[in-house]
Amino acid sequence: QLRTLHQVAWLSFASSVAIVAAISAIMAALLLQARDDAAPASPPSAGGRRHSVWLPSGAASLDSFGAVSAFVFAYQCHSVLLEIMREMREPRSFPAAARAAYGVMGLVYTCTCVLAYGAYGSEVAGFLPDSMPPGHAKRLVGLLLALHTAVAYMVAAQPLHRSIHASLLAEPGGGA
Repeated sequence: QLRTLHQVAWLSFASSVAIVAAISAIMAALLLQARDDAAPASPPSAGGRRHSVWLPSGAASLDSFGAVSAFVFAYQCHSVLLEIMREMREPRSFPAAARAAYGVMGLVYTCTCVLAYGAYGSEVAGFLPDSMPPGHAKRLVGLLLALHTAVAYMVAAQPLHRSIHASLLAEPGGGA
C-alpha cells in the first residue's frame, strides 16, 4: 500500500509521461490525417473542406458552456494540492511548484487546442481520440489514457485512503 504522496510520485511521473505521449500521438495522427485529407489544389468552393473555429451554425450560445466546463474539469487537481504541500520537504516552495505545474498544463492544453482546431476546426471531436483513425495509434492512446486516469484517481484518493487507514488500522503508539 502506498501511504504517502511521496510514494506515489514515481507513478505520477509515469502518468505525466503517458499523457504527454498520448497527446503527442493524437496530435501527430490528427495532423497527418488533416494533411492527407487536404486538397491544396482545390479551393473550398470546388469540393475542399472549410473549417470554422466558431460555434456551428444553429448552435445555442449555451453550448459553449460545455466546452468551458470541460476546460475547468481538466484542472480538477485542486482537491489534492494541500496534501501535496503537506508532504513536501520544503512547503515554502509549493507556490513556485504550483505555478510551474499550471504553466506546463496551460501550455500543453493551449497547444493541443490550437493544433486540433487548426487542423479540423469545429469538426474535431470533443474527446480528441475519437477524431483519430482506427488503428494501433488509437489503441496505444487508449492504453496511455487508462494508465493516466488510474494514477490520477489514485493520487486524488490517496489522502482519503491514508485517513481511513490511520483511523481504522492505527498502529499502537500513534504510527499509521
